[in-house]
Amino acid sequence: MKQKKHRSINLWLALGVLILACMAGPVLLRRSGSLSTIRDAQSDGKLVVCIDPGHGGDDSGAVSGDRQEKDDNLRLALALRDSLRTLRPDIEIVLTRDSDVYITLEGRCESSRRADADLFVSLHRNSAEGASGVELWCSSDRDGDDTALAEAILRGLRDVGISEDRGVKYGTAENPKGNYYVLGHASSPACLVELGFMGSEEDNRLLDERLTRYADAMAEAISGLLPQLKD
Repeated sequence: MKQKKHRSINLWLALGVLILACMAGPVLLRRSGSLSTIRDAQSDGKLVVCIDPGHGGDDSGAVSGDRQEKDDNLRLALALRDSLRTLRPDIEIVLTRDSDVYITLEGRCESSRRADADLFVSLHRNSAEGASGVELWCSSDRDGDDTALAEAILRGLRDVGISEDRGVKYGTAENPKGNYYVLGHASSPACLVELGFMGSEEDNRLLDERLTRYADAMAEAISGLLPQLKD
């Protein structure tokens, strides 16, 4: 009788361990460096990262004196592309624009979908009087992979040095249940980077002095979340 009771207890213990393992699976996976939605990316033989420099052309974005957001976004995007190419030659990088041209929000998302991108990173500068620092935005549905991507990038930028860590945020500045268009319509894990405020002399100085280091840090963060492709 005791033997049967012990077997019953062991069975329940084993079942409990299995349930806990399943619940912890995504967390363990994220800690190990891969995003859950692309952990099997090796199966199609490619990894694609879409970099989206915000604004462009007639759409200048935020402006501070002679400085226009669209130019800063493009400078950072090109630097990030170069850093990723050096760090991970196995990754295909797609830019929604690589020059000063206007691209619709729909067109940006379509570029990502057409390329079958595994990650989407939109680059911006912020705008608010008297504010400074870096913040990242994710979709309001708080997807775990979006958050993992944003947090990894923010850690990298923080390690390089930023004026203030404003954290990872969800929704939009006006509506926490809404979404910035490119995040709400992204077909892959996505985040939007607000790399400092255009009206902050400190943020502008840091961007100019540390542009390459910021790009390298972002590239390393992105690379760390993507699996290595087999030769």
